[in-house]
Parts: sequence; structure tokens; C-alpha cells
Amino acid sequence: MVFKANYARFEAWSDRLLKDTEAETDLTNCQESTCKYSGTCVGTSKTPKCLCKDHTRGKRCQRHDLIFIVELKIYDNGKEAVWQKDFEDKSSYLSTIKALDVCKLLKLSIIRGSNIQLSNSFIDCYLITYHKLSVIIEVALILDIELSLIPLINLTLIQNQIMTGLKTMDPSLNEFKTISLDDIISGNSSTFKVHVHDPCKNGNHDCSINAKCIVQPQGTYVCECNPFTIDASFDVNYPGRRCMYDGLIILAFAIIGGLICTLTVLICGCRRTIWRRYRRGPESIDLINMPRNYDI
Repeated sequence: MVFKANYARFEAWSDRLLKDTEAETDLTNCQESTCKYSGTCVGTSKTPKCLCKDHTRGKRCQRHDLIFIVELKIYDNGKEAVWQKDFEDKSSYLSTIKALDVCKLLKLSIIRGSNIQLSNSFIDCYLITYHKLSVIIEVALILDIELSLIPLINLTLIQNQIMTGLKTMDPSLNEFKTISLDDIISGNSSTFKVHVHDPCKNGNHDCSINAKCIVQPQGTYVCECNPFTIDASFDVNYPGRRCMYDGLIILAFAIIGGLICTLTVLICGCRRTIWRRYRRGPESIDLINMPRNYDI
């Protein structure tokens, strides 16, 4: 059974590698649309390559890491951990050793979980912070998922991967009993929680300043141009990266605004003239007495 499971994982890894290789053909030139997610195209005309920003991968930087925030209640040899001052300092020995142990277990759970496609997706895990009361560790779990599989990813799938992976793991690997499988299986959000890292909230996106960033359930994001702008992005598969105000729309607004101002001035001017004439009353002509001997 173990051999079959490992062979199935190897086949899945091979298929994924083949698909990625087919999708990531060698670059032939540098254009503005060559590198995705604000990657920079460098090198010579014969050997161009993309320099990817943080959390983007692939020859064209076309894959964005999926980042999930995992919160877990931690223990000391099976007993509830007690809050200590060292937890406030992420660089302290206590904070570091606990985070390393939790990340090691999370990595193994992803690798050994029931979803074969997710088994090869683990990239990194790092400490974010600790929370008081019952000591909760908050870590970021970074996964690299094949583009075609990203729409299938959701929080339930990630939670299930962690759960099934920990179930099959040798208990001796959790030698310090830092986390409890019961906490994870129970589904109690006070002891185990997974949620999506929001790249839009943290500004970790490449949307145009004239676009809004919309986070997706998988941890990715899409860019959507603001009203009265046109999408001039170089790649239709990556919209909202270059949003410009439409000159015709601006001209139309200017013309309409000018007409409104002109009509306002005319209407106000006419009303003012009518009002003045009304207040002045009827016009009269005064006759001047002329001398009698004045010859006309």
C-alpha cells in the first residue's frame, strides 16, 4: 500500500512537471507583456529571462504563491503552553523553536495529505506572531499550485490536507507534542483555523493605481479597472494592470460640463434682468418745457 501511494505521488509529480515544462517554454524576446506580476525582463536578446517579484514563480513569473494563514493552539509536551514574555519577540529562542516545530509538522501534513496534487505544493512556512490567553501560534503556509488547479483550491481542501496528513504521520515526529491532532479534527476554530492571506490588503499586488484589487477564495487576486477607465493591459489573461482614463469620456464630460455652465449663466442672467425690470416699474418720459420763441 505504501509503495502504491508513493508511486501515485511520483506519477502526479511527473505529470505536473511535464505540464509546467510545456507551459514554460523558453523566452525568445523581451516585451512589456513577457513577465507577469510586475516581473522584470532582463538579459540579452539571445538569452532573455524574467526576474520575478516575491511570491511569484515560473519562467514568466506567471504563478503567484498561494498563502494561507494557519492558527494553532500550541502545547508543551502535551500540556497547554503558558504565555511567556519571549513569545513577544519573534527572534527569541522559544518563539523560533516552537515555530520551527509547527512548520515542520505542517510541511509533513501537506506532503502526506490525501490530495496528491497538493502533496508537492509546499514552498515555505514562517512565523507571523503569537496570541495570548491560550497560546496560539500564527504562521504563513506558502504553496505553489499549478495554474490549472488553482480554481479548485479552497480553505476546506487545505484544512483536509493538513488533517489527513497529520493522521498518517508517525506520532514520534511530534515528539514535543507541540500541536494536538484532536484540536484539528474537532474543527474548533478557537484551536485550529485556516484563512486566506489577503494580498490586496497588504499591498502585495501589481494592479494599476486606477484599478481595484479583488482577493479570490484561493488566495490569488484579480485586478479590475475603475469606472470611466479603459483596460490597456498588454495581456488579456492579466487584466487591470494598465488602466487609463478614456480621452473620449473625458472630452464628453468636459463638453457636458461646459454646456451646463453656459446654460446656468444664461438662465441666471435672464432671471436677473427680468427681476430688475420688474422692480424698476414702468418706464416714463419727462417732457421738457421749451421756450415759447423756440422755433422748431
